[in-house]
Amino acid sequence: MLDMKTNCEKCGVALPTNSDDAMICSFECTFCNSCSTNLLHG
Repeated sequence: MLDMKTNCEKCGVALPTNSDDAMICSFECTFCNSCSTNLLHG
């Protein structure tokens, strides 16, 4: 099971565990949807 962090690792925005805005990669990096899409080209 992957471990999601409570904040975006890029911009620091809070990401509650039930948030639809959280993105997690297979290395357990956690980003908000905005950073994933716009900054990381996710």
